[in-house]
Amino acid sequence: MKHVKIHLKGRVVESKNLYKTNPIFDQDKEFSMDRWKVIVETILEKKSLQKIYLIMDPGFEIYPGQLEELGRGLEKLRNHGKTLYCYGKSYELKSLFIASFCHHRFMPEDGTIMHLGSSMKRNYYKGLLDRFNVAVDVYRLKEYKGAADSFRTDKMEETQREAYGLLLKRIQETLEETVIQNLSLPKDFFDQLKEGKSIRAAEALEKKIITKIAYQQELLRVWKLDKVKEEKIKLQDEVYGRGKKIGVLSFDGNIIDGESQKRGIMGPSIGDDTMVKEIESLREDKKIEGVIFKINSGGGSATASAEIYHALLKLKEKKPLVVVQTGVAGSGGYYISIPGSKIYTQKSTITGSIGVITMLFYLKAFLEDKGIANDGIQDGEYADIMSVWRKRGKKDEALIMKEIEHIYDGFKDKVAKERNFSKEKVEAVAKGRIWPGIDGIKQGICDEIGGVDDAILHLKEVLGEEKLQVSFYPKKKENFLLRYFASNTPGVQMESLNSVLSMNEELRVINGKVMMSEEDILFSRLRL
Repeated sequence: MKHVKIHLKGRVVESKNLYKTNPIFDQDKEFSMDRWKVIVETILEKKSLQKIYLIMDPGFEIYPGQLEELGRGLEKLRNHGKTLYCYGKSYELKSLFIASFCHHRFMPEDGTIMHLGSSMKRNYYKGLLDRFNVAVDVYRLKEYKGAADSFRTDKMEETQREAYGLLLKRIQETLEETVIQNLSLPKDFFDQLKEGKSIRAAEALEKKIITKIAYQQELLRVWKLDKVKEEKIKLQDEVYGRGKKIGVLSFDGNIIDGESQKRGIMGPSIGDDTMVKEIESLREDKKIEGVIFKINSGGGSATASAEIYHALLKLKEKKPLVVVQTGVAGSGGYYISIPGSKIYTQKSTITGSIGVITMLFYLKAFLEDKGIANDGIQDGEYADIMSVWRKRGKKDEALIMKEIEHIYDGFKDKVAKERNFSKEKVEAVAKGRIWPGIDGIKQGICDEIGGVDDAILHLKEVLGEEKLQVSFYPKKKENFLLRYFASNTPGVQMESLNSVLSMNEELRVINGKVMMSEEDILFSRLRL
């Protein structure tokens, strides 16, 4: 008999292969959902591998929707007769959710179970910007589109309270109800915790929330004495199964024009040029019978989203296309969802946000106060409309809003076409409003609750196949320049090189076109 140890740590990503690998900075800081899926299937195939030991790190960052998908994998292992063990130094909602799928749950003697509730808050900078004579012009459609609210206002507006209030409610319902059901806890369990109650290890053991008071290495020492050997799963490629081949293409990050950038000014971002190449490659690959497009994105560039959307439509002309939404699929992330013939989502996925926004700074007073001047020539009344030196008036606003209305109408038209909505129906669910996945289904913008396994079952039906080989994309990329310097250059010089490369990426973004449909700043705060 053998066991496998899985460390749940770092930031959860859909795939580690979306960006070129940096051997200096990309050292096991991310937990890949693609690799997790392949590991689950590998464990299921190995009869000798009966015990799975999950070690939960307090810094494990994961969206609620991704957590639901992780839970599906644990449930699948359990249903196939595997024995699950987990260890946590302490437990809160996230770790309780994971632990609730495990047969054996460990916590040290000084551990605590605590959950004081959840909150969604943001900083508002308008007052600070006013002090420095910095003005911000925000143009948006429509009233629920709050991506720039931190700069536009000084408090959360009612539209945001309504939308995010529903989202927070659905997240709590989904996670709390799962824990209560799996561990047979009283219905008021979390109500008591939110009132300030904490549960020490002895009480947790008595209430059967945990099954043993122990430290991390104790179980491993017992297994060693019992000759339960550890097996380390090494994946040469992210693929499993037999039969006709389908591809699972992951999309994780903001949406930008051009090439993908892991360390750009907007954080990890997928470029339309990079992603369209991947989509076209799958479209032309005769061995690929169908495609699952797995999305975790709060949006970004409207033009880049449109390019990806059209590439997906071309792919769908040749082979079945199914979409799976994980953590976030809002705004541009929803735009690139709608080509799917079927859209699976999680109960707590952030979806929808059908709207457009752009934000422009006016810095003339601030810069002049610092002794900086600006002068020159231009050809055309609106040539400098995007400049931080230009004070935009009514005519400027009309011109910008005309473009935003064009993009918004185009977005709604595509939703109406792909989801078979009337214009009135689209407008009712749009207005820039985010929806929890479960409510997105009620509103008709998504189809079913489900993950990758559900999408695979759907493709089996469509293709008329009992078995499929599942291959994950993109395939691994390496930055050979950085690898060369990593092996031949001292660390400090390597860091300097990487800083120069990152700076160049950031300057390209700053000097590029205005981002539209960009990710709401609150999305990034929702990782548990």
